[in-house]
Amino acid sequence: MFCHECGAFNEEGSLFCQSCGARLPAEEEMFFEEDGFSQQEEITESWETPVERGREYYEDYEQEQMVRPRFRMTKKMWIFTAEIIAAIAAIGMFVHLKNSNTGADATAKRYFVSLCNGDYESAFRELGLQETDFINPETFKTYAASLDLGKVQNYEITYYDLNDLSALYNAQQSAIGKTVSIRYRRAGEEYDSEFDVNVVNSGKKELLLFDDWYVGSDTLIVSDYSLYVPSGASVSIDGIAIDGSVYATAQEDGSDLYVIPELFAGQHTVSVSAAGRQTAVSTMSVYYNDDAGYLTDLLYTEDQMKVLEDIAVQYMSDIYQSALAQSDFSVIADHFISDTDSRNAIGQNFESLKSRFADDVISVNFSNISTSGDTSYSQIRIDFDYEVNYYQTGYLSNTRTATSYSSNDSIYMSFTQENDIWVLQDLGAESLYY
Repeated sequence: MFCHECGAFNEEGSLFCQSCGARLPAEEEMFFEEDGFSQQEEITESWETPVERGREYYEDYEQEQMVRPRFRMTKKMWIFTAEIIAAIAAIGMFVHLKNSNTGADATAKRYFVSLCNGDYESAFRELGLQETDFINPETFKTYAASLDLGKVQNYEITYYDLNDLSALYNAQQSAIGKTVSIRYRRAGEEYDSEFDVNVVNSGKKELLLFDDWYVGSDTLIVSDYSLYVPSGASVSIDGIAIDGSVYATAQEDGSDLYVIPELFAGQHTVSVSAAGRQTAVSTMSVYYNDDAGYLTDLLYTEDQMKVLEDIAVQYMSDIYQSALAQSDFSVIADHFISDTDSRNAIGQNFESLKSRFADDVISVNFSNISTSGDTSYSQIRIDFDYEVNYYQTGYLSNTRTATSYSSNDSIYMSFTQENDIWVLQDLGAESLYY
């Protein structure tokens, strides 16, 4: 499809000319006359006869012509003059065309037309950005598509009223940068919309004469987006895998913090997966610098919950048997979180449990053990029946008699991961009533 204004070639389906920005006709608007040409009316030239002058004036004029020699231009002089005029015209045309294609308004128009035509790669080039993992033509497509400019029917560049002080200030700063406002209307709509394009002078010159302009990206890009995820999780944004060794740092709460230097503003699809967890996919809204998102509460898989249930039952048995045997806490210390203060507090609770079994308990037997857990938490509930065999001392004598007591109870064991090992955050085991 060729533009009827400038003759430039455009891809089929384009709404506006990629070269000059003129609106291109739709297929149904195009027609041709049957004979291929329309008749042109003949242009006739008429010459008017000069007004007769007085005889006296005419005779004086004739004598003057006879006395004064007439200057005649040679053929070479005519050719040289024509060449000079043609050169001046060509230079003027070149300067006009170059300014119309490289000026601030032209840059803004090219950017807008590219967005309308869905030519996002050309629009991205107008931004003058250095490509990164998250700033590139592919990621720009998602942002550009959200602008919904594919149904623009017509547009025009609007100019500010210089009587307005803010507009006057903008005009005075136009040598550095300016905002070009484009008024447009979508097909089927009754009202105009406006699209502002911030253009910046790069300070460079093309052909030593023409300013080089590019579209500013300050309003398009957000900086330092923070994303909190479970430790060791794999993360992707808009299908782009993020290298944790580059972007992630470990946090004290056991999560990883990913900081993305730059992202296009808008909606982004974040996917987080971790061993033993269900993959979480969420749409994050990112519109401001230093925004933050959280995907730390990933649901556990059913298989992972079964593993935790088995570990919980084993740890429960180890704790009660160690307390019954009056063992030192160091025997089971590796079952618990490594934080010094937390482990010391757990050790004190273990000593209390030991004291409960110190003098008279012979043995503890568990039966009918069942476990359950919510996939939202790494916490396991253990229900069980128990029997405590112990010595009972008489009230009136010091005679100790072996007896037993049976009942049921439940405890909760809360886990966390340290270096891929599941450990308890508290003692979990409680003193058994007998």
